[in-house]
Amino acid sequence: MYQMIPQIHNPFQRPGQHNFFMTAEEAAIAEQQSIYSSENRENAKLRHQARWQGKQKRVTVLREGGGSVWEDPSLLDWNPAHFRLFAGDLGGEVSDETLFKAFQHYKSLSKAKVIRDKKTGKSRGYGFIAFKDPDEFVRAWREMNGKYIGSHPVKLHKANTEIKAVSIHQEKLEQKKRTCRYEQEKIRKSKISKKKKKNKTISSIKK
Repeated sequence: MYQMIPQIHNPFQRPGQHNFFMTAEEAAIAEQQSIYSSENRENAKLRHQARWQGKQKRVTVLREGGGSVWEDPSLLDWNPAHFRLFAGDLGGEVSDETLFKAFQHYKSLSKAKVIRDKKTGKSRGYGFIAFKDPDEFVRAWREMNGKYIGSHPVKLHKANTEIKAVSIHQEKLEQKKRTCRYEQEKIRKSKISKKKKKNKTISSIKK
């Protein structure tokens, strides 16, 4: 005798359709398709969330240099209306507190920070000091330049970094980065082309 193939009743029937039976193999396929359908819905949801997040604006500080654009949200901690000094040649032992104390006799001092390596946490040998009052900013620059802070005499300069907070979409930021990379690549290729033409001209003259 032939072995009977197990059959499973399908409870989901279309309007006007009679009851029918599925084999175990057909039931397994239906279950598999149901799983895939569920996964597709979840993936679509995640893609929608990613697009939504990309369209959300966030406040950050953009910096540009060497053909690159990058974010420096740490600059949001600084008041853009204040006047900043760059402090160079700082010893590794100098902390934010040490730097602040060195300038605390200036009443308009608002912030002092030593810049550290993100991975190691070690000082990068420089920091910034901010003042509310422009006159005290100039006076501190003149009076404190070359004075010892910790084990090294400090070198003071006006900070060149402009702090300008912007509200930007992630998508637009990525587009700006791509544009900068494209422009930088054009400059690089142009330099190579000019160099080749120059070498070709020199070579033809020598002949």
